[in-house]
Amino acid sequence: MSGLIAVFWKELADNFSSRRFIILFLLVYLAGIATIYVAAQNIRGGVTETTEFIFLRLFIVSGENLPFSFPFFLSLFIPIVGIAL
Repeated sequence: MSGLIAVFWKELADNFSSRRFIILFLLVYLAGIATIYVAAQNIRGGVTETTEFIFLRLFIVSGENLPFSFPFFLSLFIPIVGIAL
């Protein structure tokens, strides 16, 4: 069993240190940050004092700058990243 653990850690280290993984990680990180930023800007513009569930709106709001919501974006982006991995 110790040989299997050694192979697991080596494969994990190889994958995490590869250029492909680092590039894909940065793409996912930047896409998430950009989408959340645009959604937060749209929420800031549309929040009133009677608005409830502001945190939930962060994930379901779309606006002029972003033609789709965060979950829709993730449903398209994650399979592409999975294929790349």
